[in-house]
Amino acid sequence: MTFLLWTLIPAMLLAISNILQKIGLDTVAHKVHTHRPWEWIKTVVRNYPWWGGIGIAAVATVGYYAAIGKYNISLVQPMMALNPVLTALAGWLFLKEHLDRRTAVAIGLVVIGLCFAGFLHGEARGSESATMLWVFSASCLVFVGAVRFFIHSEEVRKSLIGGVGFGLSAVLMKSLETHYLAAGSLGNALVDLPTLARALGYVATYLLGFVYLQVALTFGRALFVIPLTSAIGMLIPSIAGIVVFQEPFGWAKLTALGLVGFGSAMFVRFRD
Repeated sequence: MTFLLWTLIPAMLLAISNILQKIGLDTVAHKVHTHRPWEWIKTVVRNYPWWGGIGIAAVATVGYYAAIGKYNISLVQPMMALNPVLTALAGWLFLKEHLDRRTAVAIGLVVIGLCFAGFLHGEARGSESATMLWVFSASCLVFVGAVRFFIHSEEVRKSLIGGVGFGLSAVLMKSLETHYLAAGSLGNALVDLPTLARALGYVATYLLGFVYLQVALTFGRALFVIPLTSAIGMLIPSIAGIVVFQEPFGWAKLTALGLVGFGSAMFVRFRD
């Protein structure tokens, strides 16, 4: 029960945050385009629903980071897939976006996957490989560069990069929490150059995810942007849990990740 509270409450709050941000950014989209960035920023920061979404997201993020510090990241991350499920339902109810049989099947797969993940919370903790952390981070950045230059759809490109930013920032935060505990104090952690590099990397990747998500939500569909961003944001920490943090990886976890990943992918609908 404790594990579910630590993971599902942040996911629910993130879904509420997404809808509020989308409502606010829909208003902004009718006034100014992102091709005029300073005007767009000034318009966004005057929008009250957007600020409500940001405030809720901040609370959810703190809870999420506490969860990945307490449990294995490859176990926590699938639980965050409740975010696109609730976003899809809220988008259907409040934004009048389309919800069909395919989306209902996707919701079912995610829920079944979450049930599998919920039974694994007592698994052994992993240990970080610093070399694999930097190799994995570099690989993610190469992927961002490829998306930036080879994906022409603005909605797809910004959603993918936003997902990579959030996913990699979660990986770096997990590493930071591990190194902070090992250092014993904030002062010792800050004078350690590898730890400082992790902190700067976290800030940079989180901002990357945040900015690209806001732009994607301004002109994209909530039922496309949120599921795609969330699917990538779930996939990256889940893989990192195995290859970077060397967490247990059995058939039960593979099943949970497969169901959640496939269900999340089904939420994504490309334009005709």
